[in-house]
Amino acid sequence: MIKSQLSVMVNLASIDGEVSEKELDLIRKIGFANGFSKEEIEDIINQPEPLESLEFLRDIPSSEKFEYMYAIVLLMKADGKLMKEEINYCLKIAELLGYRESVLFEFITTIYSDPMMDTDKNVIKDKVQKYLR
Repeated sequence: MIKSQLSVMVNLASIDGEVSEKELDLIRKIGFANGFSKEEIEDIINQPEPLESLEFLRDIPSSEKFEYMYAIVLLMKADGKLMKEEINYCLKIAELLGYRESVLFEFITTIYSDPMMDTDKNVIKDKVQKYLR
């Protein structure tokens, strides 16, 4: 499942036509933290799974759904730019995960308003649970 999460992140990072080194660093960090080798991570970066193959996201546990949303919003923050294409992509992911659209704005306002990432992840998780359908 982490492979799919990394694919989602690669697709998001490349949606604006330019993948920043900060975005790649975050993707690699998550890959390494989950036991992937450098080669496996680079394979995913070079050939991510398409969004259409991610229908299984509808059926994963809510705790994992939160991790997906958290990771993609962190990735949006990584390069310091918030692009319309990124938001639209994240809305598609949120929909697949069973969240209402407004969850993305809750994530964005919480994470973007906290530049030092001092907010406890569990606090954010509690806030966004109400957006699951």
